[in-house]
Amino acid sequence: MAIDLNKNAVKILEEHAVNAGLSQVVGVEQISVEDAHELTEDTFLIAATKGNMFFWTPGQTDSQKTDLGLQVDRTHYCSWGLTASPNQAIFCLLESVSSFNDHLTMREPGRLVIFTLASHEQIREKVQGPQFMPDYLELFRSSYVKSGLELPDSYENVHAKWWINSVGAQKSQTARDICQAAEIELRMTAANTFTEKFPKLDKKIRCAMYEFLQKHTKDKKILKKTNDFLRRNPVDECMECDVCKGKLQHLELQYVTCGKGHQLPRCTVTQFPLGVPSYRFCSWCNSPYAASVAHSTCILCTGPILNF
Repeated sequence: MAIDLNKNAVKILEEHAVNAGLSQVVGVEQISVEDAHELTEDTFLIAATKGNMFFWTPGQTDSQKTDLGLQVDRTHYCSWGLTASPNQAIFCLLESVSSFNDHLTMREPGRLVIFTLASHEQIREKVQGPQFMPDYLELFRSSYVKSGLELPDSYENVHAKWWINSVGAQKSQTARDICQAAEIELRMTAANTFTEKFPKLDKKIRCAMYEFLQKHTKDKKILKKTNDFLRRNPVDECMECDVCKGKLQHLELQYVTCGKGHQLPRCTVTQFPLGVPSYRFCSWCNSPYAASVAHSTCILCTGPILNF
């Protein structure tokens, strides 16, 4: 099929047909060749109301199509839809019990059959590659928890590096260290970009960002700028506990703590303590953001940021 946007026309170049059985086709997904085993270009995964799902390539006869072979008993179920995640890491089939009464489908409990075509090796290859793929990251998380899939040895994407090692941090000190280093890198990049974009920031907010950058950066130019500012504007004079107005004694990566033990989260971009519950948060990883930060996606996991 060819589509000409200028002429607002669709031209059929070839026609192919496959017999999906007596039932209705409820889902068709074109499969990415690199993620599929022994499949050729333009291979489709087809689901019908009844019967097995199968792979089919235009030009093949009905006898050449290949059953998917899901290890799920679907004898008494009928399908109503098939869809895939953006990068085809995960597929989902909607089914309900196949029951009929007076020629109408009864409202019986349904189920979602979630499956993947990717092997463990392919999952690891995807998450340590340069492209950030949230659906593969979620697939890795479930495989890591259920079957002990090993963490990758290297990463080309710092967001994936943070996400994957945050999953493994509960079991591995090495993963915790890698996760923290990746988070520091992402927070520093966001803070430095924010200060350059908004040169007339409030002194307290700039103080919080410069304190964080001074503590973690190795860039001599940034270090000189932060040293000069903090020499004129000490942290003790710029930041205080929002609850008791006391001095902050411990400034950690994600939290600050005052002498009375009040612990406040730090904005993921400005690094300023967020005492009043009017901040925003990431819907994926729950990272907090000041209401004044206009980011729409999280700097750590790229998830959408919502209002508190």
